[in-house]
Amino acid sequence: MIRTFKDGVADYPQGGRQKGWGEPFKNLYTTGESVGLAITATIEQQLEWLQREQPAYLLAFSGVVKGIAELCIDKNIELPFLKDISTLGETVDDSLRQLTEQAWNLKLIDMYSAQEVGYMALQCPDGDGYHVQSEGVFLEVLKDNNEPCAAGESGRIVVTPLHNFAMPLIRYEIGDYAEVGELCSCGRGLPSLKRILGRSRNLLRLPDGSKIWPRLSELRHQGIIQIKQFQMIQKSVERIELKIVTDQEVTQEQEIQLQALINTRIAQPFAIEFSYHEKIPRSESDKYEDFICELSDDE
Repeated sequence: MIRTFKDGVADYPQGGRQKGWGEPFKNLYTTGESVGLAITATIEQQLEWLQREQPAYLLAFSGVVKGIAELCIDKNIELPFLKDISTLGETVDDSLRQLTEQAWNLKLIDMYSAQEVGYMALQCPDGDGYHVQSEGVFLEVLKDNNEPCAAGESGRIVVTPLHNFAMPLIRYEIGDYAEVGELCSCGRGLPSLKRILGRSRNLLRLPDGSKIWPRLSELRHQGIIQIKQFQMIQKSVERIELKIVTDQEVTQEQEIQLQALINTRIAQPFAIEFSYHEKIPRSESDKYEDFICELSDDE
């Protein structure tokens, strides 16, 4: 596991170690030992730790997996001991799935959960969609008028956990958005989500008042410049700051090309302000977001 741990519990270089896999596995299966590393370690340290520990199964935030996969591809490093990669806590897109297959020839398995309600949806073993865990939660995807979304429509997630007896949550606004999927062909029969889209703060606001999901991780910017990290901050309905971490000297012509690529992708002529950083930190919850809207609801 590469995720959040209490200070000093799983710090690099040793990380942490326990006999089993923790809850809920210990109540269901006999497992081998597990090792953990705090997410505060650098990508280079995370990769070195993985090579040293050689786990068969990796559980991490999607941003961690992306960074390690890109480093492995760049350095031509293989991790033949890995059998399975599972992600949680951050959104997953097609480009990340393609990246893990390119780096390790492994299919990524994503899980959708929240601390308040536990697991809400798990990726289908036979596809990329998510099965809502209806035995444990009643999950709704609603439009702005509170009508339920149909397959192919996106809306906000409202969830009622069915197992929280100490503090019931009824139609709890989790703050996330998702796209409803068709009934899965695998035959399991559970409600389906096609994609987990992210939080409302990850929505791009357009001048006409509409909102879109920018999906900026699919920009295909590597043909212009090799970017180690980037993050976009929407400052107004006309202006975006693009934070970049790169080892290259970026020319004005490359900035012009990046701006054109971004505006083509989102179909809107935003003014792009470039800023360069040594590192883009994670949020207080240790999650990484490639796009954040700072506009208030009345702007």
